[in-house]
Amino acid sequence: MTGRLLQKRRLVRALIYLGTCLALVATLGGMLVEVRAGPVVPLAQTESIAIVDVHNHLNGDMSAEELIGLMDKNGVSRMVLMPRYFSGRRAGGSGSDEQALAYAKEYPGRFIPFVAGQRDILDERERWLNPDEEAQNFLREVETKLRTQSFYGIGELIIRHYPFEDRAGGGRERDIPVNTPLMQRLADLAARHHVPLLIHAEGEPDVVVGMRQLLENNPAARIIWAHNCGRSSADIIRGMLARYPNLFCDLGGMLNGRFSPYGGYWPKKTPWMFLIEDGRGQLLPEMKELYEAFPKRFFLGTDHAFTRSLRNFSRRIHRFRQLLSGLTPETARRLASGNADEMFRVRAGPAPTGGVTNGPLPGEAAAVDPDALPPPVRDLLRRLIASGYKAQTNVDGRSRKEPHKGVDIRGAVGDDVLAAADGRVTFAGDTPRGLAIFIAHDKNLDGFHYFTTYYHNTDHIVKKGDMVTRGQVIAHLGDSGSKFVPHVHFGVNKSLNRRWRREQDTDVNPDLYWNTDKICFDSKHDYPAMPLRFTLPVRCPQ
Repeated sequence: MTGRLLQKRRLVRALIYLGTCLALVATLGGMLVEVRAGPVVPLAQTESIAIVDVHNHLNGDMSAEELIGLMDKNGVSRMVLMPRYFSGRRAGGSGSDEQALAYAKEYPGRFIPFVAGQRDILDERERWLNPDEEAQNFLREVETKLRTQSFYGIGELIIRHYPFEDRAGGGRERDIPVNTPLMQRLADLAARHHVPLLIHAEGEPDVVVGMRQLLENNPAARIIWAHNCGRSSADIIRGMLARYPNLFCDLGGMLNGRFSPYGGYWPKKTPWMFLIEDGRGQLLPEMKELYEAFPKRFFLGTDHAFTRSLRNFSRRIHRFRQLLSGLTPETARRLASGNADEMFRVRAGPAPTGGVTNGPLPGEAAAVDPDALPPPVRDLLRRLIASGYKAQTNVDGRSRKEPHKGVDIRGAVGDDVLAAADGRVTFAGDTPRGLAIFIAHDKNLDGFHYFTTYYHNTDHIVKKGDMVTRGQVIAHLGDSGSKFVPHVHFGVNKSLNRRWRREQDTDVNPDLYWNTDKICFDSKHDYPAMPLRFTLPVRCPQ
């Protein structure tokens, strides 16, 4: 045997040995990750997870039909629409709030319209520092639109942005302080109307300081810091999330590939810019640990600012599913849709099969004739009701064994539960479905006796035989007898007999009996005795 041949054989053996060692290290490493974070979601299973796209835009030439087609093809149940009012070559914009609202009405439950923050009038730094008449007009417009309760957020507000040019147009540089008088006014509007404020600001040191000031000065305002909190480091994001419970991060466009360059070092690399994935669909370890540590604070988003980029929509969603496959099941579900459902108070639809079967927005498809409700009432119910009448899914989106016999209104443990009308308490105690109260009301004009039910309470303020008045606190909201998030189950039943029996109940749709001219209880309002109409059993958002 020649010396050269012997050397070759030794080299082959060495390579085989090295490969075996590397495989063993990889296996042990995978086992270590699994021990620390729990089992992850297989990629195939992520295809059945419905995704809510929390960071997307709307230009004038984006059609609703095209967007719906892309969503259905890729298992996206809902999409936030942030219109771009910009005009000119760099924009590709010419979108509007009215366009977003029209799309949401055309396809109920599929689009989540925001009041736009990308406007030419907001490009001026001085306007943020010293709000002029145009700024005041903008603030009045925002408040007017939020009062309709048809919009679910404000944004995207471009504060610190790097310039770029491409075939789609490009974008100008913006260097505006975060914590300005105009931003304070917008944060106040967001807090008062219970909607998030979505901000684009690269995570430079001065920006981080400004974000901290904004969060501290506005603890009631929910702030979504776009692009993984300004593409900041995992350590900075971790520290801020731990300190500020009103801070959230979206992963809008944070994919490291030519089909989504924002997730790379684009349009320029800076010392405070950090990626979330390796360019092959694997989360970087520090980011994976961050998402597992704060699973309730992140959202997904495809971020198609320019219409032509929609050709990459499918590739971006597929890459997000690859990233989800590296997370534990609960974290993956939360990032995909759970956090968005809670933020915007919408009910997740069942997993798509060859396309999304989306769940309706709260109140949507719950009424026998939803168009009969005045738009302000219908929009309020969409925001409050998590599982509607005859719904096939629970508050958390899981299938029911039988159609829902009431409506579920989510809230926090300890929130007041209010009597929906004057009446007499006929039951206040424990049931297989948790603590419950039943109230008998006067005979209605149709000759039936009506009864309202309130389930899953934490405790009771009233007892059997008590007379109660509309708006009176009768219990506190909870989750007794429920496997789901805290909520109150409100039901309406009617019977020809004064004594209603649960086993012989005739449930009816509460949407047909709301007091539509004043659905939120107001002690100063004069409610007519007849016809019998109900106010909401919870306090409305202020």
